[in-house]
Amino acid sequence: MQKKAWTWTVSGPLDPYATGYWQALGRQGYALETAKAHMQLMAHVSRWLAQRGLEPTAFGGPRVEQFLADRRSSGQVRRLTSRGLIPLLGYLRERGVVPPPTRPAPGGPVCRCNVILAVPGGCSCRCR
Repeated sequence: MQKKAWTWTVSGPLDPYATGYWQALGRQGYALETAKAHMQLMAHVSRWLAQRGLEPTAFGGPRVEQFLADRRSSGQVRRLTSRGLIPLLGYLRERGVVPPPTRPAPGGPVCRCNVILAVPGGCSCRCR
């Protein structure tokens, strides 16, 4: 993949991680269009955080679900579940940018897609 082949800008609190994330997607073998879609999602997360005055460290658990709910209500039709955020959250967690998922209480709910259910009503991936 080219070093920078996207035509949008990741601005806001995730801006410092955009180039590294793009490179990581390439190393992991993502197709160009799929990698671009993940970059667009990163840009949306970053704008969402900036609009709320939040740092990336706040993007976990309930905030992830709130982002996805806002994304759905804004009319987005792709990447509407927590499953779509797994690559981005994994990249940011490896760098200590976002917190690791909280562990549920013993016997607490865990989604089949390996997302820990941090909000009532369950995971937005509908994998059940």
